Amino acid sequence: MKCKHCGSEKVWKNGTTKGIQRCLCGSCRRTFSAEPKRPDEKMKRLALLMYLNSVGIRKIALILGVSPTAILNWIKEKHHALQEVFGEADSAMKEKPDVIELDEIYTFVQKRGGELPYGLLILGTQSVLLRL
Repeated sequence: MKCKHCGSEKVWKNGTTKGIQRCLCGSCRRTFSAEPKRPDEKMKRLALLMYLNSVGIRKIALILGVSPTAILNWIKEKHHALQEVFGEADSAMKEKPDVIELDEIYTFVQKRGGELPYGLLILGTQSVLLRL
């Protein structure tokens, strides 16, 4: 093990803090934890790539060995960064689009006649009968 501050190999165990091993450097006399490094930018990019390819949050956390909360925080950080970039580039992007919600309820009823099937499209308070 090497010192995180000076790189010296003169390192001794120096107790624990919250279950994490503390170390003391013999050269610079500074203490540090032997905890592994925090996730780097490469790991965050990999998590975002997996998320954009429809891998679940919990599965990403399990694969990368981090908490699901950390994955969600990384996604939120990138979302806010993208909002700032697009917000500066085009002020028209700030307008919120109309939201159309679709359920997974889709029913097709076919009668035994030569009739054409129709569907009802409902948008807010308006409805339109469409020929399918």
